[in-house]
Amino acid sequence: MADDTPEQFATALLHRLHIQPTSANVRALVGWQRAEGGHWNNDAKYNPLNTTQSEPGAGNTGTQGNIKVYKNWHQGIEATATTLLNGKYGGILSALKNGSSGQVAHAIGNSPWGTSADLINRVIGSTPATKVSANSPLDASVGSTTPVERSRTEDIPGASSRVALARYLASVNPNNLLLRTGAISTDEPTTRKVAVNPAAIPPTSSSLGAGASNSGHYVDPFGSSLKAPGRIDEGVDPTIHGSIKAIGNAKVVALQHNFYKGQPYLVYQLTDGPHRGKYVYVSELIDPHVKPGQTVRAGQTIATGHGAIETGWAGGAKGSFLPLANRAQGGNYTEGLATGHGKSFAQFLRSLGVKADG
Repeated sequence: MADDTPEQFATALLHRLHIQPTSANVRALVGWQRAEGGHWNNDAKYNPLNTTQSEPGAGNTGTQGNIKVYKNWHQGIEATATTLLNGKYGGILSALKNGSSGQVAHAIGNSPWGTSADLINRVIGSTPATKVSANSPLDASVGSTTPVERSRTEDIPGASSRVALARYLASVNPNNLLLRTGAISTDEPTTRKVAVNPAAIPPTSSSLGAGASNSGHYVDPFGSSLKAPGRIDEGVDPTIHGSIKAIGNAKVVALQHNFYKGQPYLVYQLTDGPHRGKYVYVSELIDPHVKPGQTVRAGQTIATGHGAIETGWAGGAKGSFLPLANRAQGGNYTEGLATGHGKSFAQFLRSLGVKADG
């Protein structure tokens, strides 16, 4: 698409890494992309930094034969983030969070990635400075060119400027890269911008988003992404087009990319509220945006739905995190059968304001 630019890739990647976009780190990432020459200048589609990270269905290119050709922007951003988070690139992540463009270039040059720091510095020197503002697709979370001070870089879900920007982009081009990758959403809950550690502020329903439960800090996981409620079976089968959010504060515990007919299966464990310790699965026609071991907050986008999905209560590790309804029937679940666990999860969703059955 014509609106897929190096700046948008940089911003989407920073959001995926839970790093606040700034003029310095966006400019550095744009310079790095230009130095590597991926996507726009070679056959490594959706791979501006020429990573070799394997992903399902990805092809190969380049003289060394293992530069990946990804299927879409979501896969390319996920692969690039996975590489940067593999433990070998802490210096780059630290510089992206706190450093200047030059410091990012220095960190890249001192890493195993292989891009020359001198080349990146020279490219950055010829790269125009990027203004990051609420009116630019480069920044979907702050209202000025100065980032909101935080004690950590994890996004606060639903800043009002993110929603306003997402709605503007959707009106101009629904296929915008930031919308398609889930970096921003038209239906994120709104929350306040603070200059202190958000963890130090007791959570309230207004800070956690629409549909939050005061007793458990749970939220409607679908909002306007819900297009049809669907049936009740092992869980519930709504039709979702758009963002899927974590119901509560949670930890992602499992992700299978090819669980059923090549479709993903994502499981997270709730970490607070009345259902603390329970597992929730989300599966079928989804594009996950998280990975096992990642901590997420109530209202944070964890996947994008693009059709009929299934979600419900899952079992723990001893049962391979399979749906509880499946385990209750000894693994011999009859397709389409409405189960007690499915009805229980539907009731839970209804308590959050979700229309859970047809």
